[in-house]
Amino acid sequence: MTGTAIEVENSGQQQDPLDREYYYRDGMEMRPAPEHATVPSLRYMRDLLYRDWLDVGDGWQNTAQTRLLDDHRWQGDEVMDGVVAMFDRIGAARGRELFEQAIAGDSPTLREQLPEELRRLCEQIYRLPDWYDPVRIERGRRLLIDVSVPGKLAASAFGMFATATSQDVSGATGATGHIVREPIRRAVESQAFFEAITYSGGLMAGADTFSVIVRVRLMHSLVRRGLRRQWGDDNFRAHGMPISNTRLAEGSGWFASMPMLADHMLGRRRPMRDHDDVALYWAYILYLFGVEERLIPLNGYDSITLANHIFCDAGEASPWRIELIEGLLRPLREQVPVGGMQTVKLPLGAAAAVMGIDTISKALTGTDYESVNLKQCRRLFLAFARPLVTATAVGDRIPALRNRKWRRASPGDTLQMVAGRGLRRYGRKHGVTEISFMQHDKNTSGKSFESHSRASSRPAENAGRLRTGR
Repeated sequence: MTGTAIEVENSGQQQDPLDREYYYRDGMEMRPAPEHATVPSLRYMRDLLYRDWLDVGDGWQNTAQTRLLDDHRWQGDEVMDGVVAMFDRIGAARGRELFEQAIAGDSPTLREQLPEELRRLCEQIYRLPDWYDPVRIERGRRLLIDVSVPGKLAASAFGMFATATSQDVSGATGATGHIVREPIRRAVESQAFFEAITYSGGLMAGADTFSVIVRVRLMHSLVRRGLRRQWGDDNFRAHGMPISNTRLAEGSGWFASMPMLADHMLGRRRPMRDHDDVALYWAYILYLFGVEERLIPLNGYDSITLANHIFCDAGEASPWRIELIEGLLRPLREQVPVGGMQTVKLPLGAAAAVMGIDTISKALTGTDYESVNLKQCRRLFLAFARPLVTATAVGDRIPALRNRKWRRASPGDTLQMVAGRGLRRYGRKHGVTEISFMQHDKNTSGKSFESHSRASSRPAENAGRLRTGR
């Protein structure tokens, strides 16, 4: 690993990257990206999914968007980080009580009685951004619900492997130990979030979904504070802020563009207008989630270019890769009493189809799934997926079928609801009876998280492959 100090132009001095720990303001000079692998990541997947929309290129792009994304890897969520500082000041129990009052609904009288940090949060989450368009956002919600079952499976499989193998995300999730210690609770919580955001009216202030989004946002800031303290300054110098604002923006690439691009890969084409509306739907979710507006893609093209840039920086998996993959697959495998391993083969095949056999084979090394025949899994997935996607695409051209699907999407995603009921039932059998997102309230010290020494370690074969900035 190379040194992280960068010379300040014409000064003859070196700048300590620790000086980059601040929140960006418009007009400031851009901070260079933290360290990254010299070889861009996930080339197979990026070429497969994005080549019909943009020039993927051999390396990182250098645009106004990518420079902002690089810059914001040094910072978290300014507004919610302030709320976490309030937790430190007045205690977790009182902080949580006031936070829940703040997100229950916008009351001017109540807002005046809240601490300054929560007043700032209320000002942000209850303000509709200038680009807010309820008609297009609703259309984007229904378009994502309308993605084929194989498309949703492929996007979900990608999310699982990206969580376990991308450097920043696997480092943060591995260090908290949540997936490893409580894989079932984590699966139930994740399902609750992704099911809730499909509900009709869920993004309205005061709705349960609205509150869930802001609670998960707080949980990320609590973990960020704990990791920043536990991992220390040297880790920050090398890798920037844990769970940075850029990584939060990554949700546009993971959850907005990925499902319809998976359908596209399987033969179901959508016009860019559809990608635009899906991007706007997820843009408002990201806004509530604390992503800086300047980073949020407001159209399909910007969502895809953001994904291409960030996935270039996926890097190498953290040392928790094995535990994370097994923890993420465990609920799926255990829900099927007989033949659970066979059930896992379909998502493994979906992941191989999207990310490439070599990528998934490397990810599975050392796990219980190392010996699985991924070529066979990929064939299984494509044999399942292509006829379904073809039939769905034919239905798109029949007005009666298209309108029926559109009406059925009105309340929410039926597939997510069915999966949610099954997973919650499975969770209750294992003691998961509530979903509070409160497990990190008292851990802003980070003492329960593993130290940065493990998070910063690199396999021997990657030594010397990291450099500073771009």
